[in-house]
This record gives sequence, structure tokens and C-alpha cells, in this order.
Amino acid sequence: MSRNTLLSLYVEDVPEVYKMTEYQKRVKERKEVHSYIERYKQLPVSAILNKDNIKEDIEQHYCAKIAAATDVHEMKDFIHGEVQIFRLRIDQAQEKDVLKLFTSEYLPRLQEEVLYIQEDGILKIKIDNNSINWLGEVKDASNSDKINREIVRSKSVYVTAHFTKYAVIRDIIELGLVTSGIDGIRSILTRGFEDLLKHTTQTLYLSGVPKEYTVSLPVAAVTMMQLQTKCVPPCISGILDKLKEKRHLKYDDRSNLNNFLKAAGVPLEDALALYKTHFSCTATEFDRKYKYNIQHAYGLVGGRINYKSTPCSKVISDGKKSECVGCPLSNGLNPQKECTKSLERITGKQEVLIASPSEYYLRVLRAQQSKEN
Repeated sequence: MSRNTLLSLYVEDVPEVYKMTEYQKRVKERKEVHSYIERYKQLPVSAILNKDNIKEDIEQHYCAKIAAATDVHEMKDFIHGEVQIFRLRIDQAQEKDVLKLFTSEYLPRLQEEVLYIQEDGILKIKIDNNSINWLGEVKDASNSDKINREIVRSKSVYVTAHFTKYAVIRDIIELGLVTSGIDGIRSILTRGFEDLLKHTTQTLYLSGVPKEYTVSLPVAAVTMMQLQTKCVPPCISGILDKLKEKRHLKYDDRSNLNNFLKAAGVPLEDALALYKTHFSCTATEFDRKYKYNIQHAYGLVGGRINYKSTPCSKVISDGKKSECVGCPLSNGLNPQKECTKSLERITGKQEVLIASPSEYYLRVLRAQQSKEN
């Protein structure tokens, strides 16, 4: 099947890659795209589709898929990364390209009947009924051709479906179904892409892809981490020193460090690199035991909560636990006041009582930047 648009569900575009060096190159390129999106929340220029890089994009996707199928944790990261790529592309795509993908690749693969009606130039398409209509092998291309002809004749198109986490606009809600326009189509395309990708990648994983196809990116150097160590408060410095010395951190110290790194603006990739560089376990073991916890702290998994930096009051109480670094000034009469005074000696001005480690960090950082300017 030839593509009708640059967008694709990657259902039939199987590439031909014969050399292992080329395969590894494509996997690394795709993982770098995933990392870039995690860091900057946008597509790198190299991942913006055009007629010249379609072949390369297909090769990256499928090679990375094979590499991901060697390990269940790699598989989860791959699916997450590919869904982010697809979602960013579909959000940026023109309406005509979204509709082409909808009619040429999505509708023909729906396994249950799709109902539609046109009234006064408005085409209404019902995707789901009591349950979510799922994607599989092409079942009824003729019906999608009919809908495509109706779309051409229509002033606007609306779809009714069980929109999930990718829903953007909730126009009309009835019996658990949501009716929406082009944003709704973008949403169900993303839902369909994720469902298909999960199924095909899990099937590939169960087939037993040899470990020889695993491809790992080198851990980024900690010196590249976007954290100005001279601005770090004493409590966090203590945790970092303990991490380097013990090559491990227990839960409370990890939690305080995770929340600080996020609040200080350190990208997730850099936070993971910091841990992986110093933890004594292998990268695979680290991903299995600790990666989810860090992603959770960044609000990217689970309840996707926007956590703030751990407050000084908790850091101080943690300092009274023998197994936790906590606040090095916790034995004083007023630890927060003492820490604020040390901050004033650095900034050279009177400061409001600090409330969290990240607040200390950001104030010192701003003071240093002012001096440089």
C-alpha cells in the first residue's frame, strides 16, 4: 500500500535493512528522537516528515521496534516514545492530511461496523458503540471509500467515540460517548496508533527476538547535566555526595533528589543519567527497579501529578532519620533561618525565608546570572 499522506500508522511500510551496523544506527537515531522529545517536548527538525526522509523514518521505526522487542522495559519506552512522535506529528498536520490518514489507514481496519450520516453538509461518523471499536487487518475498504467521498462533499466532519486520554475537546457527551470535530479525529487516530503498536510490538516480543538485537545509547556524561552545582543547597549537596560515595540512595533521599531536580528544571534524561552513572547496578536493572519512580516524580507516568520540590520542613524532619541525609542544619534552633542567612551571604542581599531546596537553588542561580550580566 502506498502512502496517501506523510502520516502513517506503520502498518505495511516494512523496510529492508540488511547490515547490522545500519540497523544499530537507525535504532540509535530513533532513541535520540525519543530523548529529545522527553527533554524539549517538541519534535527535532530531523523528525519532521517530508518526502525526502520518509524511507529513513520507516527504517528507524521498525529497527527500534525490533530492538525494543528484546526486553519488556525497552518495549514500554519504545511505545511511549513512538506515541509521542505520532501525537506531535498529528497535532501539527494539516486537516486534509489528518482526514486522509483517517480514511485510508484507520477506517478500513476497524473491526466493527462504522455508521455515518450526512445532514445539511455536516457528516457525522459513529466509530464506537457500547465498546471501543478496535483495529486489526483490513476488513472493509469499500465503506471507508464511501465515507471519504462523503467527507469531500461535507462542510465539516464530526466523530463519536469513547475518547480516552488523548481527547482534546469534549463537544457533546452522551452515554459515555463524545462527539468532536477534527480534534476528535486526531485523538482517535492517536488512540488507534497506540493500540496497534502495543499489539504488534508485544507479538514481536513474544516471538522471542534474540538479545543480540538490543541496542543501548551510551549514558550521557554527568558533566552535561543542566544543574549548576555551585548553586545547590547543602541538603542536596549531601545527597549527591552520598550517591557518589555509596553508589546507591534509599527511598527518602531519592525522593528528595527527584523532586529537587524536577523543580530546578533539570530534564528527565539528565536526571536518569545522573543516577545511572553512579548507581552500582546495571542500566537494565536500574530501569527495572528505579526508572519508573523518577518518571513518576516528573509527572510523566501514574497519576501524572505535578509534584513540587520537597518543602524544607520535610527535609528537616528527614535529617533526624539516621538513614537519610536530610538537612545538615536540622540540629539548630531554626534551620530554615540559618540556611537563609547562608543564602544571603551568597546573594549579597536580604532574603525571604526559603521554603524548599529548589527555591534556594533558583535564587542563587538568578543572583549569579545577574552578576554575570
